[in-house]
Amino acid sequence: MSQGKYIKLIAHIITDDEKAVEASSRLYAELDPFIKSVYGENADESSWKLFSRRAGSDYDEITAVFSDVVSGQPEKKVDNILSAINELNNGSYGMLLVDSDYGVMEYKCFGGAEFAEISTDEAAGYVWSTDDYLCLEKSFSAEYLSELLDCETDDVCDEAEDNCEELAEKLLPQIVKTISPDISSEFCEAEEDSDNISLRFMLGSHDHSTEELLAWGEAFDDGSLDGWILRLSESTNNNGIIENAMISPDNNAVAVISTSNSTFKCVFKKMTVKKQTKCRLAH
Repeated sequence: MSQGKYIKLIAHIITDDEKAVEASSRLYAELDPFIKSVYGENADESSWKLFSRRAGSDYDEITAVFSDVVSGQPEKKVDNILSAINELNNGSYGMLLVDSDYGVMEYKCFGGAEFAEISTDEAAGYVWSTDDYLCLEKSFSAEYLSELLDCETDDVCDEAEDNCEELAEKLLPQIVKTISPDISSEFCEAEEDSDNISLRFMLGSHDHSTEELLAWGEAFDDGSLDGWILRLSESTNNNGIIENAMISPDNNAVAVISTSNSTFKCVFKKMTVKKQTKCRLAH
């Protein structure tokens, strides 16, 4: 099955010995067959959405971005290419960010870098994104919804999905528009859950600022969204805690979001070169 994939990679290799020089050359050479495997034998560096290579007297750095609708798992090939950095142990580092139609699939550092937590002040102004939908979810009784929709209880799921915009206006708390005035519910999923109906309103925006995410957290903390769950539609449920992730590729950063019924917590992390290494941090 084909789906949209976004991949950003960074490889910063300290070329302080023959092994590192060889690793740098091999990594660069392996990116060519990768892009050819996607676009054919005529593909080259220009086939990437972005491709840059900088070299100094003691380092070689590649930054590349791929974005397209593809089949298979191209990110695994890139992961394998970057994994060679882990063997150098000389301060070289790398990073991989992977987003898709089904959410963030990977955020990973290699070698002498790590995703280190940053403060909300440091994350101010960042934009976090994923191609997955952020959704608000809550269960209601079938009887209540049938009255609201003026339909039979057996028809509630179909009517809810057909009348999403109208239903969102009636059910979504006002705080939603306060936090994100331009946001809208693009569509709704309704699912029977015992005697209740679980409604999931898919919110239209795929880009969310640090300030917006913090405002969501405050709205849950003060009870404005009591009983609601805010999550990415394809996120993972781990023993009642829903694990979500968004990326900020411009800042080489990730927002790790934990949600459950009536809770929403964010931790912001950025690729950081470990203190013991002495190399230039990629931008």
